[in-house]
Amino acid sequence: MKKFLCALLIFFVFVSSPIYSNRVYDFSYSVVYAQESANEDAEEEIMGNIENQLANLDTYELDLILKDIANNSLIGDEMSFSQKIQNIINGELSIDATSFFEYISQVFIDDIIGFLPYMCLIIAIAVLYSMVNSSHSGKNKSLSDVIHFVCYGATVVIVVVWITKLVTLTTTILNSVQTQMGLIFPLLLTVLTALGGSVSVSVYQPAMAMLSGTVVAVFSNILMPIFTFMLVFTIISHLTTNIKFNKFADFFGSVFKWIMGIVLMLFSAFVSIQGLMAGSIDGVSIKTAKYTIKSAVPIIGGFLSDGVNLIMASSMLIKNAIGVGGILILFATILGPIIKIVVFSFLMKLASAILEPISDSRITNFVSGVAKCIQLLVALILGVVFMYFITVGLVMCSANVF
Repeated sequence: MKKFLCALLIFFVFVSSPIYSNRVYDFSYSVVYAQESANEDAEEEIMGNIENQLANLDTYELDLILKDIANNSLIGDEMSFSQKIQNIINGELSIDATSFFEYISQVFIDDIIGFLPYMCLIIAIAVLYSMVNSSHSGKNKSLSDVIHFVCYGATVVIVVVWITKLVTLTTTILNSVQTQMGLIFPLLLTVLTALGGSVSVSVYQPAMAMLSGTVVAVFSNILMPIFTFMLVFTIISHLTTNIKFNKFADFFGSVFKWIMGIVLMLFSAFVSIQGLMAGSIDGVSIKTAKYTIKSAVPIIGGFLSDGVNLIMASSMLIKNAIGVGGILILFATILGPIIKIVVFSFLMKLASAILEPISDSRITNFVSGVAKCIQLLVALILGVVFMYFITVGLVMCSANVF
């Protein structure tokens, strides 16, 4: 009887244990609920840290830039820069591809409509010159030269007026990009310092100063005059058959390309190599600091390390969001001007193709040479944008230790 009672007691103990009862389900459910609650608390703490850090950032001048380009499809409605960053972090910043391509198409069509009358005027002048010149069949060479000089001068005036506007537009864009660099880079370096990327900051700070100062100055004060010289020699080369400066125009074009290529190569190589090395060093330093906190401080070291992780996670999100926001503002700024310059160059090439079989070769070659010169303005803008993009991208990749 005693053995029977002992066996019965053991059976009831096993049956009533959590392993065999439905309390296993209750236990597992409570653990999952606690984990979800912890995740929600962590997300709330990260968002709270993000809001506090954004409130301490000075973005007033960036807000003014956003208001100027608020009609661009890359930017959308009129929001402050801090709100844009918040939307990027929350994943709420969406760019409507349809509206974006509609915007590009509209700008492209508007520029064509704006330039088309002047292209037609150039073609009309060239055709008129051919008709008048053929009417006397070259019997009076002096009269033919006078007619050519008048028609060529009218064509040059029309083209130079628009080139002057495009050069002014390019200079404005370079100054605007330089201003954006002076606003975005300090924000990025501030957040990067808060993340513990001291080595990266020591590398990027002089690189950013060189980009926003020296490089932009080289592009504005050296490459822009070289472009002007190339344009002047292109005009003079086709004035008469006796004056030939085509090689000078080609020389200045080669100098322009070589200087730009060397500057791009040296800057990209310096920033890329130094930035990647500094980012690796900072990553190791940050992980070492967190490990030290966790292991050296008794009892609460793990909690302190987790708190540091939350703060660093919020700073990392802000840093990357500032980089994305800066790149969006940059592309929204340069998109319209680049389309305008490209359209003008395209129409000059089209006019040259139309004039080739019906007009004097000097006018045709002049229009074609202008189209070739204008392409350098696009290269000038894209060169600065490329270096800006490389620098911001490397900063976004730095101190990402999660």
